[in-house]
Amino acid sequence: MKLRESLPENSFTIESDIEKITFLGKEVTKFLINNNIEKKITYDIELCLLEAINNVIRHSYKGKAGMPIQVDVKIMSDKIELKIIDSGISRTNFDKPVLDFDPDDTENLPEGGMGLYIIDQLMQSNSYEVINGENIYTLEKNLH
Repeated sequence: MKLRESLPENSFTIESDIEKITFLGKEVTKFLINNNIEKKITYDIELCLLEAINNVIRHSYKGKAGMPIQVDVKIMSDKIELKIIDSGISRTNFDKPVLDFDPDDTENLPEGGMGLYIIDQLMQSNSYEVINGENIYTLEKNLH
């Protein structure tokens, strides 16, 4: 019987505070770099993670500070999986963002929806579910 090789994984927890988002991004990035994930993939993951955590704080917790946000990161043979877990207000809008704007007109860029658009463009998949009162937003990024 062959034992399954242990895959690198880590869990990070912060309180819902805009000031702590950057710290979390750096910690996750350090974990990925220490596990030999290439910089382009690491950058995409950090950007999407920061956008997703910002959405949790703004929408799920309505800006309330001190609420827990957990991020589980698992490096698999072919992809990286992030699970962002919170216990705030569950998401009800699952419409994929469609942005129609002139990128040269920086004075009139859209105010909202850019984060979800970025996540949708940079990740191979993302899904959302509520289990036992916890919101779980799963992001997956292929390694190849």
